[in-house]
Amino acid sequence: MNVLVVDDEKIQVESICRGLRSRGYRVAQAYTAEEALERIKDDGSKIEMVITDYSMPGMNGLELLKKIRETHSRLPVIMMTAYSDKKLAIAALHNRCDSFLEKPFTLDELMQETERALAKVMKYAEEEQEPELIPKHVDRISNPLMSIIGSAELAMKQLDDPDVIKSYFQRIVESAKQISRMNKEILRANNPRKDHQEPVDIERIIDVCLKMFEDLLTLNDVSVKKIMGHHSIRVLGDKSTLEQMIKNLILNAVEAMEDSNEKQLRIETDYDISDNTVKIHIADSGHGIAEDSLPTLFLPNFTTKQHGTGLGLLVVKNIVDRLKGRINVKSMLAKGTTFTVSIPAAEHPLDDRRLH
Repeated sequence: MNVLVVDDEKIQVESICRGLRSRGYRVAQAYTAEEALERIKDDGSKIEMVITDYSMPGMNGLELLKKIRETHSRLPVIMMTAYSDKKLAIAALHNRCDSFLEKPFTLDELMQETERALAKVMKYAEEEQEPELIPKHVDRISNPLMSIIGSAELAMKQLDDPDVIKSYFQRIVESAKQISRMNKEILRANNPRKDHQEPVDIERIIDVCLKMFEDLLTLNDVSVKKIMGHHSIRVLGDKSTLEQMIKNLILNAVEAMEDSNEKQLRIETDYDISDNTVKIHIADSGHGIAEDSLPTLFLPNFTTKQHGTGLGLLVVKNIVDRLKGRINVKSMLAKGTTFTVSIPAAEHPLDDRRLH
């Protein structure tokens, strides 16, 4: 995500920019409201969120917000203030300010407000009958970002080995290219393509996903056990969509095991002849999910994570529904969780006539 930080205090701008970059954001900066408007007008900048101070010489943050709303009704805007002012808050809300930050604030507080602002953007999209567009793209971009973070952190631990560092950089470049491709798709969002369904080898999809998160899994000391019930078993779906579903479930499992002593990710597939479906089981040895939380697990904005967005499992459920599949969850507190996705098979896996 491209974020524009606007403040006349350079030290404040640099501090916020460093924090956002550490969480995977791309950041631009402006020291006046006028400069910010010029950056937003620049098609090359592709600003996707504005974080602005209220008190600035010349045009203040509220005036900047009003100008932004004249041409960008859905651009998320967060306003920073050094004091609480009810009149200011009311005026800002009337101009659809998405969130407030009272100085001083921590990086975690900043991230929470950016997520709240994104949630409001999702609501606007729903009102325009685009319920899946924004959460889908935000969540897809999160996956290669996590891969980049894992590779970068491992590279920093092995600075004395140029060959190893080169391999990590290659993975970072590939993940960055994925994000670039996704951004192009977002720009074409007004005319989205429908999923192209074809027979897809589910084992290859799983291998691609594990490869993307290889460094992240290593960094988090997660062991992986993969059991394929039938090799070359295929489901009817879209490759990129299936990859997104598997990546989200893997990332969800890794995060669930953050505080676990034993971290084991188990991925297993099998074929159910009774309804001609392929079942994909993704299990973790994490903290588990409380029974009373299971019914709300796939609802918008539901999350058990301190700084989670509640998008990952919602996107998974939407994908499963589009594939005419089912998803079930079994969990025990302090033992772990298993997600089972059932997707119609492209053909009977024992049929010798199937194409390879």
